[in-house]
Amino acid sequence: MPRAIGYACSDPLEKNSAMSVLKMSMFRGERQLLLSSLLSSVLLSAQISAEELLESYLELDLEDLLSMEVTSVSRAVRTPSSVEYGSLNIAFIVPLPPPFPPAEIHAIGNQAFESEVLLAYETGYRIQPRENLSFDLALFYNDYDNIQNFQSLDPLNPLADLQYDNNISAHSYGMELVVDWRALEWWRLQSNYSFIEVSDFAGGILGSGGSPKHQFSLRSMMDLSNNVSLDLWAYYVDELKRPASTVDIPVGEYTSLNARLAWRPQKNLELSLVGQNLLDNHHPEFTGEYLLIQTEVERSAYGLVRVNF
Repeated sequence: MPRAIGYACSDPLEKNSAMSVLKMSMFRGERQLLLSSLLSSVLLSAQISAEELLESYLELDLEDLLSMEVTSVSRAVRTPSSVEYGSLNIAFIVPLPPPFPPAEIHAIGNQAFESEVLLAYETGYRIQPRENLSFDLALFYNDYDNIQNFQSLDPLNPLADLQYDNNISAHSYGMELVVDWRALEWWRLQSNYSFIEVSDFAGGILGSGGSPKHQFSLRSMMDLSNNVSLDLWAYYVDELKRPASTVDIPVGEYTSLNARLAWRPQKNLELSLVGQNLLDNHHPEFTGEYLLIQTEVERSAYGLVRVNF
């Protein structure tokens, strides 16, 4: 027997009304931010069983199921670690001309270091005009406070020690668009475009030039037969003008292509051949915070055997 949720309700009209509100709130543009409280209110105002809840879902119009809007507001906090509070680390080693030894610049903890705070606003819309085609659009705005940075203990001395601090604020905004199209029963295409703009600020661990402004990808997944599949993935990444606060070397834009050919001779056995970064011999993608020499991603190929037990 399905278990009833909430208080008993003797009026059938009140119960039917509650089910109608529930269906409308789930699939007709109500904000997801209010969904949990609305569901609690509905389920407590009428005795609705799990069986009736499923039945109401199946009665929804197809048009209601093919589109949905979601909006959220969230807050995240990163509490300080022992490193930011009371550590003493070597941040840089600066070579000096003879006869002077190399100078050590230390990063010193700060007892007044506060938590970093993110307040994120997001909204998205999904529409499926046809059974084999869907569009997803997401928009976001992020507000950052107390971003970690370093302050010199003696601004007039270039070799002075640094102290952890977080007196920087910033914001970012952007969007992401995803298109999913099953062109044929055996061929599926997925494309993705994203854009982000970060406010210009200096001194923070994550600067405004550390994220690619534009990114685009296109994936093709083909079932060539019942046991052979071919996957292709091409993507473009915009340049990084300043990968990190201590790195002035930009990382240029790049386009890459990956491919995978798989054969399944048995249900629990798959043999595949994978090629990565097929368009060039090598290219840089990132530079670490304290890594002065860039590493680059090379073209590669490998075989894979997967057995499922």
